[in-house]
Amino acid sequence: MKRRDFCNATLTAGLLLGSPRFLRAIGADDTGGRPPRPAGLRTGIRDLDAMLGGLRPGELVVLAGPSGAGKTCLAAQIAAHAAVGGGIPVAYLRAEDFGDDVRRLMACQLACVDRGRERTGPASAGESRRLREAAETLRAAPLAVDAWFRLHPEDFATLARRRVREDGARLLVVDSHPGLLASRDRGFAGRLRGLARELDVPVLALTQARVPGELHGEAATDRVLLLRRPAGGGREGGLQTREVLAARHRAGTPERARLCFWSGPGRFFSGGLPAAVEGMFGIEGPAAVVRGRLP
Repeated sequence: MKRRDFCNATLTAGLLLGSPRFLRAIGADDTGGRPPRPAGLRTGIRDLDAMLGGLRPGELVVLAGPSGAGKTCLAAQIAAHAAVGGGIPVAYLRAEDFGDDVRRLMACQLACVDRGRERTGPASAGESRRLREAAETLRAAPLAVDAWFRLHPEDFATLARRRVREDGARLLVVDSHPGLLASRDRGFAGRLRGLARELDVPVLALTQARVPGELHGEAATDRVLLLRRPAGGGREGGLQTREVLAARHRAGTPERARLCFWSGPGRFFSGGLPAAVEGMFGIEGPAAVVRGRLP
């Protein structure tokens, strides 16, 4: 066979063997002809990832719960894990206060420094160094934090589209938009879900609704997570505990995950505190967190 004929035959075979039509014909894919579902974006918290299977592109996940449950801490930790640990561009849209507050929270989580001492002054040179390292790490990460007040829904959608289409964001976090409460904008949840589909990114939206009843448009969401304190305000290994209930709007008992919450830096863990940070404010543990070695 001539070299030219061989190259043409190889090219034709490659196009044929790699085509969806060929794969369907031989039954190589088990999706019934549909493209395979993309893998979910990991939260970095083992038990939560096991329950959710990750945050999938095009899906709206609502994180609900009472004030003080730790919703912003959990969302900030997930966003920082994606941006710092995975180099995944993240857009964090916060409605309640300035974006610098979210970045300071993320720095405390990464450095394992108490949030109160971050404001009043670190207790040691080690804490100051860890906070500085964490802040530098966050500045270098593909993370955009926007604070906005009373944005018209169309302006909000424009901001989200710009972050995804121009900045390449692959995760959109919407922190406490009032439209998700039943007494407010009754169509916002549906529009937010449509935005997730349009941009093909996972949208994690926070609300103070205490489902059921207070979250309007629950049927428009792909999954609702309820973050709450267990009865009696449980503690485990010296840490507070939180319970996450997840449902997909179907009959049956909701899935549950029990997480440990280290309230000082506002950081969640699966199970107890990892051995590397058992000293709470030791040097080795927090440095490992900054370098992304801990879950």
